[in-house]
Amino acid sequence: IQKYLTEIKEQRLEARVQELGEGNEYIEPCLKCKVDKRDKKQIFKKFGSEEKSSPEDLKEKTEAFTPFEIGDFLSSVHRRFFISADSGMGKTTILDELLLKIADKEIETDLIPIHFHLSQLTDCKNINVLRDSLPRHFPKTLFDGLFDNKKLLFLLDGMDQVGDRENLSILLSGNHVFGENRIIATGRPYIYNTFSADLENYAFITIDVFDDGQVKRYLGKYAEDTELKRFHKSNPHIFRIPIVLKMIKDLAKEKELENLQTKSDLYEKVIRLIFQKEQKLINMRQRGEITWDEDKLIKHFVNLSYYSFKNKDIGIISQKNKDELLRQLQMRDEDFLLLTHCGIICNILESGKKGSDYVFRHQSFQEYFASLRLKEIIFKDGKIDEDVLREHLEYTYWDEVWIFLVGLLLDEHLQKKLIDKMAMLPDCLHLAGICLNSYTGDRTNYNNIMSELFSLFPDPKALDTLVKIAD
Repeated sequence: IQKYLTEIKEQRLEARVQELGEGNEYIEPCLKCKVDKRDKKQIFKKFGSEEKSSPEDLKEKTEAFTPFEIGDFLSSVHRRFFISADSGMGKTTILDELLLKIADKEIETDLIPIHFHLSQLTDCKNINVLRDSLPRHFPKTLFDGLFDNKKLLFLLDGMDQVGDRENLSILLSGNHVFGENRIIATGRPYIYNTFSADLENYAFITIDVFDDGQVKRYLGKYAEDTELKRFHKSNPHIFRIPIVLKMIKDLAKEKELENLQTKSDLYEKVIRLIFQKEQKLINMRQRGEITWDEDKLIKHFVNLSYYSFKNKDIGIISQKNKDELLRQLQMRDEDFLLLTHCGIICNILESGKKGSDYVFRHQSFQEYFASLRLKEIIFKDGKIDEDVLREHLEYTYWDEVWIFLVGLLLDEHLQKKLIDKMAMLPDCLHLAGICLNSYTGDRTNYNNIMSELFSLFPDPKALDTLVKIAD
């Protein structure tokens, strides 16, 4: 067990350095746990007796959120948790941090963590399949004893990145696969809403965006950078997202923040910086193994990202779809292998299976690249192709792609056309509202969208959208 913990600690530390960057500290996010409506005793104990609580008070209080520490995952009366947060908020990082604290014995527990990307378990319907999917370093002879004695902690990352979702209900509800062991699953809010009935026994955990103090603490001396302040003035909301804040600091160090206007501009510069700094890519160029320039690399990643996303490989390139994808793109295996050395995608190493899936550095990189392809096909002669629009608005997992796309459009009139069209379509008002954060024109042109969102109160989705617009 100790050998296994040491192995996964080394893997996670390496991943953490890449995620945080050299010299950047990990700032623990503010976690909150939604109070379960059915847990009335806890509510009455905290807010007073049942006799003193009116029905209106009770409704408000049962939807309250209470502070939650990372160690509570191990000591809480709940045995199953779902961490729900938007892109880049640090869901994976929380799992890594918990794993590291257990491996370092910073948190005393007899639970043994096992980390899975949920895409690795799409065919898992019972304990036998689970056993075959264990990480290669896990001591398999001890698995059954630990499983039966409820000594395992399953860390299940990326529920929203599972393309084949047919088996998710079996996987996450009941005890068919994980028994009565502890589970922490992660995903974006839309996937939680989709499977809320299967997750009713999971404590609901959210992650607060960084506050001003956390932002300044993370940026350090770069908080006073002139270009950074200019970018912050027009994009304050993205500074509160941990992964984006890290990118901003990386560019500030390299004095590369000039002329940035939107999050899309930020991603373009960060990706080019990765290509310049990735040591494997530098070595390959020096040996003459790759002659592609940055634009050629971006073109390959655009096609790879868009078509894998369209195949419902979200945040990943699955092994079962890879060969067909490469044939579709007329890409050789050797060329794909070169792309895995560019710092954007890598093999999932934890699985003991042969031919593991490939995972993007972060799902948002795939979404950014996919938006570049969508930009090429959404307009015909300056007009929106309505068939393309409807096809790519059908599933909510395309939402971040649309947000990137609005930021990519240099013409604010094209931005306005796209947002106006979204706002007119059923169930797309919230997305149109969020896209206003990437709109470079006068937002007062969109009082109608904001008025419609206000009219939907107390719908929490409408409130969340207005908060994002206002920030």
